[in-house]
Amino acid sequence: MPRLVQNVPLVYKLLSCWDSKKQCFLIKDQNLQFTADEVAMILGLPNRGNNFEIGGARITGKSANDIRKEVISLDESTAMPDVLKKFIIFLLSNLFFPLHNYRTPASVISVARNVEKFLSYNWPDSIREFLVADFNAVAKKMKKGQPLGYLNGFVHIIVIWFLEHYALHEPLNSKARPRFLRWGSDVVYNDADASSLFDGLEVSHLLTSFDAITTEERDLLANPPKQTPQTSPDKVPNKEIILHTPNEHLPTPPTSPTPQSPLRQNTPPPSPVRPPPSPISPGGPSTLTLQIMCKSTGRYRSDTIYTAGNIQIFRSQIDELLTDQYLDDNHIDAFASLLVEKNKLRPGLYQPFIYVSSLHWLNMFKVILTRIHIQASTKYDMESKQYVSHINKDAVNASNFLLLPVNDSEHWTLLVAYLKKATWYFFDSLPNPMHRAVLPLVIDHLHDETQGCFQSDIRSWKVLEAEGVPTQTNGFDCGMFVCKYMENVIQLTLLNGIY
Repeated sequence: MPRLVQNVPLVYKLLSCWDSKKQCFLIKDQNLQFTADEVAMILGLPNRGNNFEIGGARITGKSANDIRKEVISLDESTAMPDVLKKFIIFLLSNLFFPLHNYRTPASVISVARNVEKFLSYNWPDSIREFLVADFNAVAKKMKKGQPLGYLNGFVHIIVIWFLEHYALHEPLNSKARPRFLRWGSDVVYNDADASSLFDGLEVSHLLTSFDAITTEERDLLANPPKQTPQTSPDKVPNKEIILHTPNEHLPTPPTSPTPQSPLRQNTPPPSPVRPPPSPISPGGPSTLTLQIMCKSTGRYRSDTIYTAGNIQIFRSQIDELLTDQYLDDNHIDAFASLLVEKNKLRPGLYQPFIYVSSLHWLNMFKVILTRIHIQASTKYDMESKQYVSHINKDAVNASNFLLLPVNDSEHWTLLVAYLKKATWYFFDSLPNPMHRAVLPLVIDHLHDETQGCFQSDIRSWKVLEAEGVPTQTNGFDCGMFVCKYMENVIQLTLLNGIY
């Protein structure tokens, strides 16, 4: 299976040709439809069944990175039903419907719980609708000159779709099916290549539909056409286009210089701005970060507005907060980082504190899971410990508080250690006794990885509810409350207690 490449410059050019009203790509005055049948042929999945509704991107406690690593860690001892469920979750979260914020919608998990219904969904049309919604959003931002942010979904399909409509490219294996297998990972465009390609495009370079459709592919279509004699072409292109096989040359050379094919070029792939890396791994789901072209320089301008270590906040991540979306771990880690920076600018503004990334807690699930498989446990234990490597005796003695955001059951809470009093305080903006159920696991996990750093056993400390704290009145502001809880806890005015 070839390694699929995002090809940011090519995708940017294609999206600049998207017509939201006609719901197609308008290239050289030709309307090129992006159809579910074509997605079916690219992926080898039937264009039939009920569409999958992804719903709201509510966080499930596992990021797309977590799910990908769980699949990698599977071995021969894993029961096949578990392998199947994990692979389906991986397929939907990392390939079919990846989100730029790494969230895994609850609807994805529900599919894995009902494996027998997997084939009842129309995946090609569902993937197409998901992409088209983002095409429309990006086209709207382009018209307004706004930063483009991210493109969610199976973005690699767009490149394969274009190659299947562009007559001058030769696939590595013209007979391979599904169609994504026809193209190698060496199809790479940098900014200059993409611009040259679209500047030199002629109508005769474009096919309005896929050619060389096989019998097996016909069976994937929503309404399979009747078989036609083999002497006639499978599909008819534009009137101006002469249908040809990949190995044939156009009968008439184009009037403008033919753009040089970037296939198998020796230059390295472009280095687009990538989605914010997770502290677990520099890799991530297959989402695409778009950029906006600077008119004065002709170069792309980054969408990044804040970076600190492996934390990156993009303008699009701020935009999502304006649509009643949840704060994710990247937002909360960035807020804690800003508290540190603010204290540097105004020394003494806050009491000294230790911050533990929420990913330390989320990573605990992997540790528990992989300890069942002894071969992988050491690897994930090491990954978990990287989030507490800054905790030692000196740091503890020099600090008043330890702040640890916790996400469980799609809800953010805050666990605070008042180090001078050897006491835990629990902050919950939606008070519910069930939210405390995970605290023994969180504290045990922190104890296991920081043994010898504290003056006493943190597992024996009292856990008290923080009283009189503000609470939320909606269903999505819990992350914002956790951020404000953290800031208020370390205020100098609170030396005599918490709230």
